[in-house]
Amino acid sequence: KARPMSIVTPLSHTVRNFGAAAEAELARSIGLFTRELLEVIVPIVEDSYRAAPGSANRAGAGLSMGGAQALQAGLDHPDAFAWVGSFGAAIRGESVAQTYASFLADPKLANERLRLLWIGAGRDDGLFPANQALHDALIANGITHVFHESTGGHTWINWRGYFIEFLPRLFRPQGLR
Repeated sequence: KARPMSIVTPLSHTVRNFGAAAEAELARSIGLFTRELLEVIVPIVEDSYRAAPGSANRAGAGLSMGGAQALQAGLDHPDAFAWVGSFGAAIRGESVAQTYASFLADPKLANERLRLLWIGAGRDDGLFPANQALHDALIANGITHVFHESTGGHTWINWRGYFIEFLPRLFRPQGLR
């Protein structure tokens, strides 16, 4: 059901314990990962494999810590990724509005550049309130997205289900919103 694609899964641990890290350390960590992704990983993939360049040909997605990283990289760099997915994202920060302020500030640009923003979270996940807050902020700012609320928690069974739902939407007109 999915379009042919290469899936790259980099080791993205740039901080010893993501869940226990201070906010400043997290921001630095996600910034380091984003820089590595954009300046090293993407160029290696596009130079080494038959990967088409450009945001329309790139998706960023992840679960838990990787979901937070995918959101930050994708929402801060819509010129780099047109397809963004998060599965039980470990969204941290004082507020969603503050964490994603630059993205939320320009809904027209967000809707023009992103073909799909997909967010999944289980109601029993301790991170559900932050994911719900992101969903609410996106609605309030008129940013088109898919929010998949499920049963269950911060578990592989949920993340696998989200991946199965997200993957076939990639690289298709309007992400099958």
